[in-house]
Amino acid sequence: MQKLRVDYVKIYESKISGEAFLNVITEAEKRGLKTTGHMPYTVTLREASERGLDASEHLYYVFKGCSSREDSLTAAVKQSLLTPKPLGLFAVLPTIYKTYDPTVAAAMFKTLAERKTAVVPTLFIQKTLAEITEQDHARDTMLAYIDPRIQATYMGRYNNAKRQPKETVAFGKKLSAKFMSMIPEMQAAGVTILAGSDSGPFNSFVYPGASLQGELELLVRAGLTPAQALRTATINGATFMGVADQSGSIGAGKYADLLLLAQNPLADINNIKKLDAVVSRGKVYSAQDLSESVKKIKRK
Repeated sequence: MQKLRVDYVKIYESKISGEAFLNVITEAEKRGLKTTGHMPYTVTLREASERGLDASEHLYYVFKGCSSREDSLTAAVKQSLLTPKPLGLFAVLPTIYKTYDPTVAAAMFKTLAERKTAVVPTLFIQKTLAEITEQDHARDTMLAYIDPRIQATYMGRYNNAKRQPKETVAFGKKLSAKFMSMIPEMQAAGVTILAGSDSGPFNSFVYPGASLQGELELLVRAGLTPAQALRTATINGATFMGVADQSGSIGAGKYADLLLLAQNPLADINNIKKLDAVVSRGKVYSAQDLSESVKKIKRK
């Protein structure tokens, strides 16, 4: 990967052994590569952060680090690997919810800030999946731009959600609300928050572009100011990737890839949807140009 000059190493498989997970971080750090991604529940967040993890994707892993029983839960998950039915992430979440400790959380956020471990909350997909059976997504205007083969992957989670007990559905909503409450606390502690939508196949009705807008709206609803939310999708990401001298903000000598809005997003974050023009690779696209481009890719 170093020879391929990858931007970073994302550890996707959360069932990887704890030892292998930590070793990947160590070896990546030796080579100057950033690490981010999912985490196995056989490792504590503090271990990962202190080893050099640069960012944690989703809040499940940060959430576990805020439990007064993180150590014992980690040990229980490790022990369960020796049984026919190992404990998975979702089996442990209810206990984590019950044992969430504000004091432990504050200490965890302090560690993340000090170790410069960023967090990608992905609030939008969490909320979308928690409410998936309550929304008539068949009427989503964005479906007209999504390949039918991608749409087919959406149905797996939708059908699974329809089979879930009411208690499971209710817990998903509680978890979504809890994750929202963690955002201003992390911000106040100095944790770097990065915007991420988790848009892709199988991630039902989390549409490209629109989902990032939804993420920023939820960050504001959670307690960030519009300016703070906008930074998660601009300068924070550029700084994280070490390219703040090139992008992430407007300045002389930086890439002039810009979104120009018709109204001020600092007054209302929803104004990010009111595009006036886009500047990309030295070319200006007006709102009308963009509208015509979208029409060309719309499925009939």
